[in-house]
Amino acid sequence: MFMGLNQRDDSWYLDKIFGAWLAKISGGMYASRVEGRTKEAIQKMVPPLTGWLETHHQQINDDEQYELIALMALEAIDDADLQDRKAKHDILNPEFLGSFWKDNLDRKYVFTAEKAALENAVDHGVPWAHAADEIYKNDNRYQNPYFDWIGAQMKGELFGMLAPAWNWHGSSSDSPDADLEKLRLCLELSAQDGWIAHRGIGIAGELFVSAMVAVGIDHDPMNHEVTVQYPAAVQYHSQILPDRPAKAEKTIIHGVTTETLLADMQRVKAAMLLFDDSKVSRVDITTFFECIDAAIAVYAETPDPRLWDKAWNTAEARAARYRQELIADARTRLGENKAWLKQRLALLKHDRHFGVHTIPNNAAIAVGLIYGDGDMFQTYQRATECGLDTDCNAGNAAAILGAYLGYKLIPNYEKRFVRGEILSPLTNWKEMSIETLAKRTLAQAQRLHLLF
Repeated sequence: MFMGLNQRDDSWYLDKIFGAWLAKISGGMYASRVEGRTKEAIQKMVPPLTGWLETHHQQINDDEQYELIALMALEAIDDADLQDRKAKHDILNPEFLGSFWKDNLDRKYVFTAEKAALENAVDHGVPWAHAADEIYKNDNRYQNPYFDWIGAQMKGELFGMLAPAWNWHGSSSDSPDADLEKLRLCLELSAQDGWIAHRGIGIAGELFVSAMVAVGIDHDPMNHEVTVQYPAAVQYHSQILPDRPAKAEKTIIHGVTTETLLADMQRVKAAMLLFDDSKVSRVDITTFFECIDAAIAVYAETPDPRLWDKAWNTAEARAARYRQELIADARTRLGENKAWLKQRLALLKHDRHFGVHTIPNNAAIAVGLIYGDGDMFQTYQRATECGLDTDCNAGNAAAILGAYLGYKLIPNYEKRFVRGEILSPLTNWKEMSIETLAKRTLAQAQRLHLLF
């Protein structure tokens, strides 16, 4: 039996894992209806995207398949080998994980950085450890211009489920160093998984999603005490009403509120900045959070749920500047090789809305969580309405919230159209039950806990 540091049992933990998986699949399914559209295009839809539409349907989503592969890879490692890999900080090394990619992925469902990595390793004989390199120096070939795109971020949840940040909420005064130790295993696993197809900010995205799920699983949603910040009341037309300024009020809820989610995001950032790993730099992590911080700053100024689009527009403006910085960076780094420069600029210039990059899609996750305020549907509605890579963003935001709430507290509206099922194109994954998937995830979490 699993017993965490705070003495929570298997059934409690399973409910949290089940909630995270269910929410990821539900959020991704909902948002896939408008994948690739801008906020403005989504807001002009008729009928509006304010709930499930007749055009929603179950479908295979590439987002989850990489997490299923990582789970299968862990299941294939015996206890002695797992213990040895953990001691070497190399549980999911690229060659090992890459063999599962090669044997399971259907190329029809593989895109951008993952497609480049798979082709580099399988078709060109590049070692998996270098399949995500932008430039493969051994043959001087420009091979992966997508190294910092969204693919790693979209698949980080599994590692937070496997290695929760136990006792994270036991003390709000914990130092970033102490927080890092609570997150270390999930961050190490995420970095190892991210390395197979991404570099830099791409990996930072996977660390963030993983860490937020790890923290969410520790959250006790029952009788949660929190001080809620209410915005000032707004006068309606010509009605004469007394002034009602902003206020703070202590309350007890079942679930989670923006205040807790915001505090946890800021603690996760501080811990990630201390994460000393060669796979991702402090500069990458600092830059990764700039758009998220921009959205948080808007909410901090006025905690008003109606102003979500102001937060998104602020983050998107920062992302537009970052896109220009990447174009300048490419010209500096690759300028002497016109062919390389052409490939990188073709992506950055063609993708005017920056729709499939880790930034600003990471800010859409934050906007969903902040302005969803603990409500599952509002969370993935807001993450979706930001636009861009909507299924990734809504799936990430929903999974994080699902970890905080657990399966039992997710309303049935978010469950009904998912039917408790996950559809996968993988060669060796035939299981459709999300509950069974949650149990398999718990089994690997138990092994990691008992061995280490």
